[in-house]
Amino acid sequence: MRLIINEQKIKRNKTIGNVLTIASLAILGAGLFFAFRPNLILWSYVALVVGFVMTQFSMYYSSRFSRSPRYDETMHTALETIRGDYSFYVHKTPVPYLLLGPNKLYALHPVVTPGMISYVNGKWKEKGRGIMMRIIGQESLGNPEKELAGQIQGLQDYLNKHDMPYTKQPRIEPLLVILTDKTTLGVLDNPPIQIVDIKELKRIIRRFDREDPEGEMPESDLEQVKSILG
Repeated sequence: MRLIINEQKIKRNKTIGNVLTIASLAILGAGLFFAFRPNLILWSYVALVVGFVMTQFSMYYSSRFSRSPRYDETMHTALETIRGDYSFYVHKTPVPYLLLGPNKLYALHPVVTPGMISYVNGKWKEKGRGIMMRIIGQESLGNPEKELAGQIQGLQDYLNKHDMPYTKQPRIEPLLVILTDKTTLGVLDNPPIQIVDIKELKRIIRRFDREDPEGEMPESDLEQVKSILG
């Protein structure tokens, strides 16, 4: 499997995460300092709110670009021995984690929220993520359907802009990939996106491609996609 990774973006965002972490700690520290001075109590509240918001941003950048293993490193480890013509693009396209196979593209969306996730009555739900987990920046599931839809549309527009019209583009399969043992599954009532454990990712993708009724894409189309994406 080929690995195509935007090292420059990862390095830049790692620096942003480190700066935000230091700045948020400094602002929270200032808020604590102001809290012991009655005439500055308003500034204490302001500092705590600003520090908390900055902490959320710093955790976002740190979890994706600073901590090891990063999300992409975990996925690459799970996929690196996959047989066949596959390419893994990391922060190189509108889809941050994109796998190109002989049949289609896979938009991989990492799931790291602790607790139980479910899909009931057309909505994603999560349980077990308490207030402390929110305060220390533990990620929520959010709205993966909306996020992936935006990323996929961006990728389709990008391919179209580079002379691969929409009608000629390969199919794009969105997948939610659970990266941590802290995530469990609850009721899944026909979710619009399939959820895959990282340990099963390689096997599931190979099965998808093997059982794909449409078969492999034309070699010329595959090479064109590779040429566009790099």
